[in-house]
Amino acid sequence: MSKIIDLSKTIQYNSGDPSFMKVKIKHKAHKKAKWLVRFLGLPFRLFPKKFTGWADDEIRKMGVHSTTHIDAPWHYTSTCMGKRAKTIDEVPLEWCFGEGIVIDMTHKKDFDPITSKDIIAFLEKEKLSLTPEMIVLIKTGRDQLMGTKDFFYKGTGMSAKATEWLITKN
Repeated sequence: MSKIIDLSKTIQYNSGDPSFMKVKIKHKAHKKAKWLVRFLGLPFRLFPKKFTGWADDEIRKMGVHSTTHIDAPWHYTSTCMGKRAKTIDEVPLEWCFGEGIVIDMTHKKDFDPITSKDIIAFLEKEKLSLTPEMIVLIKTGRDQLMGTKDFFYKGTGMSAKATEWLITKN
């Protein structure tokens, strides 16, 4: 049976984030919400016993890269495979879930690009293979730096050739 794994990043304030990514959340106390309901006309006697209101949080600011997001093909180019690239509202939900594989590249040093040789070596060592349309996740371990200033200044990434190799194999 398939298992869906939530990969969402929590929406939260991180002091180490640059200003364009800082999340600002306004938390409102339960008591304020109770008085708002009363103000709108519901008498206290109709409230459930021990009702203190509800929490009402408001996200005041949040950059696109502050949390989990997906970039549509249109983000990168206007055409894809000879056709107009899809915008985010055109991306099929089926593209967002499916059989997947995590390729562990936590051994890579900062700024040392991940190559197709690295991926092939991992697949051979783990006796794994890629299948068409498989979702490939590259684990770098840099998520441990989330919320710190180092998050933006350390890390590794895929080389262009490794990305092209993955596309041809997938």
